[in-house]
Amino acid sequence: MKQLRLTVGDVVLHADLLYDEAPVTCAAIEGLGAFGSALFSANVCFGEFTFAVPLPDLMAAENVRPDTHAGQVSWYPDWQCVCVFTQEMEQFGPTPQFAEICEEDLPVFQELAAELWHEQGTPVVVEVVEKGAEVTDVDVEGWRAFSRDGVPEGALGLIDSLDAQMRSIWFARPDELSQMVARNATTGREAAVWAYAWGELVNLGDMLISIAGIARAGRGDAPTLALVAAEQCRFFAGVFDSSSHMPGAAATLRAAADALACCTTHAELVAVLRPLQVWCAQTGFWTSAELPWDSVSDVVHLEWNPELPDPNWPDDVELDEDELVFMLDGEDLYVIDGADDADEDEKPKKKGKKSKKKAKKDKAGKKKDKKDKKPKKKGKKK
Repeated sequence: MKQLRLTVGDVVLHADLLYDEAPVTCAAIEGLGAFGSALFSANVCFGEFTFAVPLPDLMAAENVRPDTHAGQVSWYPDWQCVCVFTQEMEQFGPTPQFAEICEEDLPVFQELAAELWHEQGTPVVVEVVEKGAEVTDVDVEGWRAFSRDGVPEGALGLIDSLDAQMRSIWFARPDELSQMVARNATTGREAAVWAYAWGELVNLGDMLISIAGIARAGRGDAPTLALVAAEQCRFFAGVFDSSSHMPGAAATLRAAADALACCTTHAELVAVLRPLQVWCAQTGFWTSAELPWDSVSDVVHLEWNPELPDPNWPDDVELDEDELVFMLDGEDLYVIDGADDADEDEKPKKKGKKSKKKAKKDKAGKKKDKKDKKPKKKGKKK
């Protein structure tokens, strides 16, 4: 039996490949040999993480399952990535499963999923091995290359540019994200800038997936579809030039608009759209990782659901009756003792849970303060 092996630092994990159920997917991933990628935690689904695979032309959807279970390893062709489910959860749609986590490794997979919530972009080595094979040092590659098959001559320059960018951002965040994060820093608008940049990448990427799907099915007029895709690229280029302050992304999208104008057939359109959509997805992964999702979610959880325990916090911290103050230090949320006399310069202590009693008291107090400050409406005279 062959297995998918993931090596994260000193931790080695295995999943059995389902060759009978998903032969094309398993063979394609095995054919890559050992490769490296970066692990990202799912921001919405609890217990899921993902990593990109350098297989942009693998569109197989085998062994599609209507739901997920703990231990499922699936291939998402639209995003060119593997998703690992360590808990049962609701999913965005049916998923093509090609591997199953080994039962003895599932607890470690679950621990890894929890850690990735705080450590986005963690490096991983991926390989297919025979069951029981010894762990050895292997030479790994990252990004390979987009196919040039079917690409019109006028679009080859774009494909070369996208290849160079993918090699650069396969393991590391794009440099120009620093410009995006720094924009409006003195006005406190960093999160708004980030939200627009990430949202535009997701919107454009999903739109390109839809247009490519229409072209792949041979539906619609190819030049018209190419025109629509080109106009969308020009529109989003303006967004990245201005509010997002990512001139590199803007230049790429303008070049993409020119390249799409060269497409006259469905095959040419798909050959250009797929690399562009994959670039959007990888850039989107890194842009998403810019936001400290864990710290923000902790604060929101306390505000919206103070009566429920937060599974992302450690269980070994007992702070039931303490007066607590929460504070952010960089990307981490900390709690310190003593709400009334806490020194702001005091070194933050270990992150811990806020007791239900204290959380409810604080929430009720905030609502009362807001109510007291709210101006009273004047009544009508009789």
